[in-house]
Amino acid sequence: MANPFIGYIGTYTKGESKGIYKFTLDTEKKELSEAKVAAELDNPTYVAISKDNQNLYSVVKDGNSGGLAVFSIDEQTGDLQSINQTSDGRTFSVPRQRQQSKPFRRHR
Repeated sequence: MANPFIGYIGTYTKGESKGIYKFTLDTEKKELSEAKVAAELDNPTYVAISKDNQNLYSVVKDGNSGGLAVFSIDEQTGDLQSINQTSDGRTFSVPRQRQQSKPFRRHR
């Protein structure tokens, strides 16, 4: 697969959903792989990847509290590793950066 992209989707977790899902986009075949759970957490509604492609940020909601979760992104696999999470009732927004505002990155 040449030039694949790894993407991430944040979901509401009221039903069977478990959190953030990861998928691969093959731009040559124009196909998406089946989405698989990348991180289990409550209601990761918005996700964004840092400009350097090393971190994923997600707004999370736990009951009436808002929070932010931060993950490192494995350069080879795209797997997420939790760095930190807070749910202290504050309101957060995920920063949108000029060069990288979409929740996907090119797989190396």
